[in-house]
Amino acid sequence: MLGRYFVASCFQKPAAHTRDLAGQASGRLGCAVSPDSFLHTACIGLGSNLGRSRSLLQDAWHALSVHPACSAQIISSAYSTKPVAMESNHWFINAVGLLKTRLSPHDLFEVLRQLELDFGRILPAGKSGYQDRTLDLDLLLFDDLVINTAELTLPHPLLHKRCFVLVPLAEVAPQLWHPLLKKTIAQIMTDLPPAMEANDVFRVEWCGVAGDSVDFDP
Repeated sequence: MLGRYFVASCFQKPAAHTRDLAGQASGRLGCAVSPDSFLHTACIGLGSNLGRSRSLLQDAWHALSVHPACSAQIISSAYSTKPVAMESNHWFINAVGLLKTRLSPHDLFEVLRQLELDFGRILPAGKSGYQDRTLDLDLLLFDDLVINTAELTLPHPLLHKRCFVLVPLAEVAPQLWHPLLKKTIAQIMTDLPPAMEANDVFRVEWCGVAGDSVDFDP
């Protein structure tokens, strides 16, 4: 169903400003880390529909990859996707990446929120619903944890209903387990109703892609 897609384990040559952003975020948050190295696997959804979206997602992944408590494992192809549950003339670029991390789920969530702000996301006051955004980072899965707090819900409650998440996630981790649905991501894809088929999800190239590797200079 997904065909043959390009997968990069990590983009090369992180920009200086992304290193700075990652260090600033981790320093400001004072994150607690587990005593052992990189105990946990986290699944991150990346999206943008404002600005140079592909470059923004690449830079954000760089920033996560150089965070002292994170180790980037793999990121999916980039996908151009139609806006869902919102009115906008700007299509999104979406991807999904896997991290190893020493952070707790809540600390990683805070790192993602801070990176969104550092990369220019504006949260309009007085507006409800989804808005156009420079960067959206969603914590989709964290090991097989189930969490339901005011700040964080895991697995992400819309993960299994969004093709712009499922298609890139199935590309990089088809056997990943959804702890509530008791299905793999591949099984969730197979069981999608016809109305949810990925008709508005199109693979596009990352910036700087040549063949099977990425050599990225922003």
